[in-house]
Amino acid sequence: MTLYLDASVAASIILKEPSAAMVRRRLVEWSGPLLLSDLASAEVSSAISLRLRTHREIVASATLRLDGLDRLK
Repeated sequence: MTLYLDASVAASIILKEPSAAMVRRRLVEWSGPLLLSDLASAEVSSAISLRLRTHREIVASATLRLDGLDRLK
């Protein structure tokens, strides 16, 4: 069975939101493959871009977050 990560779950992991700790624990327990759709990836990329444009993120940090998103795929 494949576990689908929707944009809100992927964003919580990538943006290190408060719920990320619980999500990470669940993912560590998961032994099957993960699936992140192109749409979900685009939504998380957009959230990262918004943080960059509103000066809540620096370029180096945003780049690392995008790299982390690529690793989820």
